[in-house]
Amino acid sequence: MKKIRLILVSVVLAVAMISCGIFNFERTEDGLLRVETTLPLQVITSTLESAVDLSNFVNLQLELRDGYIYVQADSVEFQGITAKDVSFHIELMAVNGQLSARITNLDISGSLIDERVFESYNEMLAEQLAQASQQNDQAFLESVSISPDGVKLVWLINAGAGN
Repeated sequence: MKKIRLILVSVVLAVAMISCGIFNFERTEDGLLRVETTLPLQVITSTLESAVDLSNFVNLQLELRDGYIYVQADSVEFQGITAKDVSFHIELMAVNGQLSARITNLDISGSLIDERVFESYNEMLAEQLAQASQQNDQAFLESVSISPDGVKLVWLINAGAGN
């Protein structure tokens, strides 16, 4: 259903955020490497467009806002059903050192959809992101923040120095 398509889009954004960007490095007092990156909207959008078939979305737009990514489309078609004027928020967060996300404020044609309806999809999204971010057990996601300037991720990495 269209909710699954939204989850796919969210997962691709998260993977792009894990693998792309400009990095700043610094060593912490306890020997960990602190890695900080801020990804601009252009990186998120181009990665999404190259990784997922978006042909079912008409006029898909992403906007970085304080605390979430705003997603809007004039219409979305899935399994023969068309939803008009669709928008939602993607909230990203660090949970137990891993990237997690939730879709919130799903609005279809001016009607806000109760989050309990797609709670299981958010749980599945969180699980998929946790699996994707477990690529290296030496990395711990300290924080994620979203602003109009970009998505900032801060990682702590046990690089072996000082241990």
